[in-house]
Amino acid sequence: MMHTKGPWKRTNDTHAGKPQIIGDTQHICTVMRNGNVSANARLIAAAPELLEDLEKIGRIAVNAGHAPSHEDALNILLDIGNLALEAIRTATGE
Repeated sequence: MMHTKGPWKRTNDTHAGKPQIIGDTQHICTVMRNGNVSANARLIAAAPELLEDLEKIGRIAVNAGHAPSHEDALNILLDIGNLALEAIRTATGE
């Protein structure tokens, strides 16, 4: 089963006071009011981008095993770390 393609966005429009997550042309979900609604909405909206980053990390990690040198492998690991940190910033809004 394939998910709705991103990007997803949190809208300022609310339904019964609850934030909405929308794709390009359709409603994805309504964020219910439990916990930190803003943080939850940001994380849900980031899901397609987080999946994309994780797929990139997987492809890069496989290549690390075929790196021609130790230095190249370390550079690949640095790329993985940077992608992971970027994904975390996207998810947390920092």
